[in-house]
Amino acid sequence: MKKIITFLCVSCMLISCHFNTIRKNSPEDIADAQKIAEKFYFNIMNQSFEEATDMFSEQALKEKSRDSSISFLKQVQFHLGDIASYEYSKGSSYVRAGTNPKGEYELEYKVVYEKAEVVERFGLMREKGIIKIFGYKVHSDLLKEKMPAEVE
Repeated sequence: MKKIITFLCVSCMLISCHFNTIRKNSPEDIADAQKIAEKFYFNIMNQSFEEATDMFSEQALKEKSRDSSISFLKQVQFHLGDIASYEYSKGSSYVRAGTNPKGEYELEYKVVYEKAEVVERFGLMREKGIIKIFGYKVHSDLLKEKMPAEVE
């Protein structure tokens, strides 16, 4: 009888445990996030602003609507011009795989527009198995003058 009770207790503890593996700043994970940023820039460079906002997370679109996000992207392009080039600067990742998966990523890019060179930062997260953008910031003195409420 003791063996059965012990077995049941151990089984319950194992069933309720979460088996997770954590990876921080894995080059492969950062590369996965970079693919999303590359696709984002491709859409912006082709003026496919709706497709660019399709890459935003549900949470990001709750905080700022799709229409206002599209308007922001269009205004950035209006004030800074077309993107001439962009280059990955740095990034970080935190990925938990297993019974309770989670993925968080931060990327920074140096972006050269026709009228200015800026730093852009992405916050990304894995949402329903897909990496989505939940934060996008443009750091530009020129935009601070033109759009002070929208830009850092």
